[in-house]
Amino acid sequence: MFDVLLEKIELYNAAFDSGPLGDVMYGNVGKAIVAKPNLVIADVSSSDIGADRDQFQLAKKVKWNMDDFQFPYISDLVSFVIPLVERAVDITGGKFNS
Repeated sequence: MFDVLLEKIELYNAAFDSGPLGDVMYGNVGKAIVAKPNLVIADVSSSDIGADRDQFQLAKKVKWNMDDFQFPYISDLVSFVIPLVERAVDITGGKFNS
């Protein structure tokens, strides 16, 4: 099932639950299950598609054990410099622009 989810993620430019996960669940009505304890949960503290919500209030409502998850998730940011002799490249925003 994880392979199917990973394939679906590549197809969607949408939130995980309403895009790839929803596609898999609705395509397998009667066969889908929910893992307990949860393997993943949504970060609802900020949203581009709806209202921001209180993560811990929702967790209590839907019975997510927040102690099982690193929240807020902190990712390391890495900066690097690529020396080019002949031309400069702007990699702002993760895109290579000549």
